[in-house]
Amino acid sequence: MNPFRYFLGRAMQIVGLGALTYVVLMFFTQLGMEPLLWGTVAGASFFYGGTLILGKGQT
Repeated sequence: MNPFRYFLGRAMQIVGLGALTYVVLMFFTQLGMEPLLWGTVAGASFFYGGTLILGKGQT
């Protein structure tokens, strides 16, 4: 696998997990639901995108 694709995929997964962790922690504060929704969508998109990049290099 190309090292750049591997690094990009892992970095996107880490950013996605960080965003989802942030959403879970902010759920217990007085934050509105709209920022939580956008954070969840962004985190899931980054994580899934990183997974797709890593999966395409295995074939």
